[in-house]
Amino acid sequence: MILVKFLIVRFIIVSFLIIAINCNDNRYIKKQKVYKDSSISQNLNEEYENRLGFSWEKPSSWINSDLGSMRDASFKVPYSEGSGDLSVMVLYQDGGGLEANINRWRNQINLGSQTENEIKESAESRSNKIGFYSYFKILNDQWPSSAFLTAIMPLKESTIFVKLNIPKKGIKEVEKDFKYFCDSFSSKVML
Repeated sequence: MILVKFLIVRFIIVSFLIIAINCNDNRYIKKQKVYKDSSISQNLNEEYENRLGFSWEKPSSWINSDLGSMRDASFKVPYSEGSGDLSVMVLYQDGGGLEANINRWRNQINLGSQTENEIKESAESRSNKIGFYSYFKILNDQWPSSAFLTAIMPLKESTIFVKLNIPKKGIKEVEKDFKYFCDSFSSKVML
């Protein structure tokens, strides 16, 4: 009888612990798609173009990942020691402005703010089928765990922001693919 009571109490305690450990405040269902087949990736690219009004060519090594709340597209960008996190976001008008966005990213890796003129001087002007855009490499030698490759593509009524967060040592490995990706943006309609 004592053994039965002990086993029942033990079962209740273990069950309670399992429930307590596995419960959290996240009440949202997360949905993630991972595509390996190139025809499926092409369908996903068409889905982006239908939803966003533009498309791109993604390097084959990049992996589609969870969108999150503000992202319009998201990819894991592998390099030899791990992977970076790339996001594509479309924001209304100028999305807060060039200076505010670049300085926010600079502050995230412990760099001081720059004036708008300094920011424009550090930009590399590039183009794709949508138009001209600004490319930025944001690095802090004292903060090697995080660096950014970014592209800001102004449209008529919105702005496309492409941002790759990756450790500094991964920049050289992925920079060419990042530029290829940004240079590949196109649209069937005038944006």
